Amino acid sequence: MIRISVLLFLLVAFIPVVSSQEYTLKIRKKIKESDYYPHFDRVMDGDIAIDRLCSSVLTNNLGWKVVSYALSYGADTGSNILFMEGDKIPADLCRRWKAGGYENLALYFTRITAIDKEGKYYTLSNLRLILTND
Repeated sequence: MIRISVLLFLLVAFIPVVSSQEYTLKIRKKIKESDYYPHFDRVMDGDIAIDRLCSSVLTNNLGWKVVSYALSYGADTGSNILFMEGDKIPADLCRRWKAGGYENLALYFTRITAIDKEGKYYTLSNLRLILTND
């Protein structure tokens, strides 16, 4: 009788310990087509403040690293193409734009090359932004 009581006590004492284990549920977010689109600080098209543009990096929602891009701006975009390495706007361009007179300037980012987390290279979609001062 004592053995049964001890066994019953042990079962009652350890059942809450065994059943109180924590489990982590992992949910994968479904990848959307827009996750591949390039952006600066989540701006994928339209107006962007010069400070916001110059303080962020060119990337996509998948976190790919941009290694190069072509930038053209102004009315004659075919003749003033600048080829850039990296994922940021060069500091000299930012200084020039911040100095003034470049509000509503259209920027065209083309030939955007990025590397995914496995090291595979991709060409991303083109990006068009309009500079603002706010």
